[in-house]
Amino acid sequence: MTTLALNHRLVRADAGTGKTYSLTVRYLGLLSRGVEPSRIVASTFTRKAAGEILERLLRRLAEAVLDADAARRLALDLAAEGGEPAGASEPARAGEPARAGFTADPKRLLEGLARQLSAVSISTLDAFFHRIVRSFRFELGLARIATVGAVSDRVVEPLRWRALEAMLEELSGDDISNLAELVSRVYRGDALRSVAVGLDSVLVQLYQRYLETPEPEPWRRLLIPEGGLDEPALEWAIDAVAMFGARCDRRNLVKAIERDIEQARSRDWRGLIKDGLGKPLSESPPRLVYGQSEIPAPLVELYRPLVDHARVEILRRLAEQTRASHRLLEAFDRHFERERRRAGLVLYSDLVLELSRRLPQRSADLASEIYYRLDARVEHLLLDELQDTSLEQWRALSPLVEEILAYGDGSRSLYAVGDPKQSIYGWRGGCAELFDELGDRFRERGHEVMALGASYRSAPAVLEAVNAVFGTLADSGAFADTALAGPAARFAARFEPHRAIDSERLGYVRLETSERWEGEFVDDDPLLPGEPIEAVEVEPTVESTRPLAHLGYAADRIAEIAHRCPAASVGVLVQTNRTAAEVLDRLRDRGIEASGEGGAGITDDPAVTAILSALRLADHPGDTVSAHHVAHSPLGPILGLQRESSASTVSRRLRREIMDRGLADVLARWAVGLLPECDPRNARRLAQLLELADLHGSALDRPGELVRIAETARVEEPLPAQVRVMTVHKAKGLEFD
Repeated sequence: MTTLALNHRLVRADAGTGKTYSLTVRYLGLLSRGVEPSRIVASTFTRKAAGEILERLLRRLAEAVLDADAARRLALDLAAEGGEPAGASEPARAGEPARAGFTADPKRLLEGLARQLSAVSISTLDAFFHRIVRSFRFELGLARIATVGAVSDRVVEPLRWRALEAMLEELSGDDISNLAELVSRVYRGDALRSVAVGLDSVLVQLYQRYLETPEPEPWRRLLIPEGGLDEPALEWAIDAVAMFGARCDRRNLVKAIERDIEQARSRDWRGLIKDGLGKPLSESPPRLVYGQSEIPAPLVELYRPLVDHARVEILRRLAEQTRASHRLLEAFDRHFERERRRAGLVLYSDLVLELSRRLPQRSADLASEIYYRLDARVEHLLLDELQDTSLEQWRALSPLVEEILAYGDGSRSLYAVGDPKQSIYGWRGGCAELFDELGDRFRERGHEVMALGASYRSAPAVLEAVNAVFGTLADSGAFADTALAGPAARFAARFEPHRAIDSERLGYVRLETSERWEGEFVDDDPLLPGEPIEAVEVEPTVESTRPLAHLGYAADRIAEIAHRCPAASVGVLVQTNRTAAEVLDRLRDRGIEASGEGGAGITDDPAVTAILSALRLADHPGDTVSAHHVAHSPLGPILGLQRESSASTVSRRLRREIMDRGLADVLARWAVGLLPECDPRNARRLAQLLELADLHGSALDRPGELVRIAETARVEEPLPAQVRVMTVHKAKGLEFD
C-alpha cells in the first residue's frame, strides 16, 4: 500500500492543551495511511503514561465503531492531521473512491491494530533501550540481565550501601575529609539526621556524572591556582581591616567588618565573599555600596587583598575537591560494579552509555544494525514528554533520530511533544534544553514547529492565577541576589500566558499562606507528633525542616473544604514523599480518609513493625528490644518466641529458615499467620511489605537490609477517596474539581 506523507513536527504543549490527544491522533494518522505498527515507536516517560496512550488508541477506535458522531470526529482529526479534505475521509462518504493509502474506516483500523498488538511498541524510553541492549547483550558483555533499574531505585539501595561501606574502609583521612565537605556543600547547612544517608545521596547525584566521564583528565581541567597571600601577609591584611573597623563610625559597616574579620580568621573564605562587605567587593566589577552606605575608598583598598586571596583559596579548594571526587567515585564504582554483577543487575544508565559509547565503534551504520537486531525498521518515532528526556537517552536515540530526519520525502517522520515548563525530572537527568535545541534544528531544516496554548482542562480563573504567579517570576524579590535569579529571568522570558478554551467555565482561586512555614520535610526526617513546632523540643537546626504548625493549618483547611463540598475531588500537592506521609496522618486524625499516591510509609502499622523486629532479631540474636517486641505481639506464638530468654535460639532458626526458603516465602508465612488478627488496613500494609520482599529479596545478603528498605519506602495508596495527596511528580496530568 502506498502511504501518504506526514511531516516532521515538534509540538510545545502547555498543560491541559491536549498533548497526549495530539500524539494519539498522529499515531492513528499513521495507521490510517497504511503504516504497520511494528514500524512505529511511541515513547513516553512512565509505564502508566504508555498504558494510557495505548488505551486511548483502542478506546477511540472502539467508540468510533459504535458511534457515528465519534466516527465523524475521528475522521475530521485524521484528515486534519494529514492535510486531507475532511469530506474525503468521512465514513458517510465511504462509497466514494478513497485516496490511495488512506482510510478512516475505524472498524478496519481497530481490527488491524488488534491483530498486531504484539508488534505495537508503546513504552518508556528505558524499556525501548532495554530491548535494544538485550539484542546486543553478548557484544556488550551482558550475558545475563536479571534486573534493570536506576541507580536511585530502591532495588539498588542494598548494593549501593555495601559498595559505600567497602569504599569507606579503604579511604584515607584526606579523602574522608573531602567527602565530608562535599556532603556539607550539597546540603548547604541543612540538618542531616544520618551521615550515611548523606553520603549515599551525594554519591547517587554524582555517580551519573562519573559514568559519563570516567577518565580523570576532565576532572583535572580546573587548574589549582597559584598566588594568594602567605601567612604573615594574610595576618597583616586582616589586622589592617580590623583597625579600620575600630575607627569607623558607621554602625552597619562596623558590624559587617567584624563578621568578615571573624570569617577571615577562621579561614571561611566562602563566608567572606557570601556575606558582609566581601560580597559586593567580590563582584566583577566591584559594587561599592553596602546596604544604603557607600563603602569608603580606603576600605575598598584594604579589602582587595583579602578578596583576591579568598578567590584563590576557593578555586584551589574546588580544584582539589574535584580531583578527590573522581578518586572517591572511582573507588565507589569499583565496588558498586562488583555488587551489581554479583546480583545480575544492570542500570538503565549502563544500557544508554553502552549504546552511545561502544556500539558506534562496532558498526558503521548503527541504525541499520539496531533495526536488524530488532527485526524491525523504525520509520516513525513519536516522543512524548520530550522535556524529561536525559542527555544520555538522547545520545543513544540520536542515530535513529538522525536517520529519520535525513528523509525529507515524508516516508519517515519524527513527532516530538512536550512542555519545558513541566520539566520536573531533572533529578533523573531530564534536560529541558533539549527541547529548545531540537526546535532550532527543526526551524533550520524547515520542519514544522507548533504550539498548543489553549487549555481544555482549567477554568480561566485558574489560568489567570498561573499567569500572574509564573509570568512575573523575574520580578519576584524571593530570587533577588540568589543563584536562581538568572534561571527565573530566563523562565519568565520564555513564558507564554495560558488561556482557556471555555472562557465561561466557572472557577475559583485563592492564594493563602499559614504564616507558620518553617521549611519543608526531607525524606529522612523522623516521624514526629503533630503538635505545633513550638511545643517540640528539638535542636534549632532541626526546626527549619519540620513544618508541623503549617501542616496542621493546611490539614484544617483541607478538612473544611472536604466537609463543605462532599461531591468535589480534592488534590493536595506536596514537594516530597515525606511531607505527603505527614499530611496523610494529619488528615486521618481529622476524620478525612485520604488516598496517598507515592507518599505513604508502611512502618505506621503494628503488624509490619512486628515483622521488622523479627528480621532485626534474625540479624542480631542479642537485640533484646526486638525480642521483647516480637514476644509480646501476635507474631510471637507464630515464631515460637514467647520468652525473651529463647531469643538467640529463635534467631538462629529464623536465619536458617530464611536461607532455606527465601525471605519472601518466609515473610508470606508470617503474614498469613497474622491475618486473623488484622483489619483491612493491616492486611494492606502486610501486602505492601511482601511486595518489597519479593522485589528486593534476591539482592539482599541479610534480613536486616529489608528493614532499612521498609523504613524508607514510600508506597502508593490509590484508594477511592475524596482527597488525594501526592507529590508534584505524581500530579502531572491529573484533574480535580
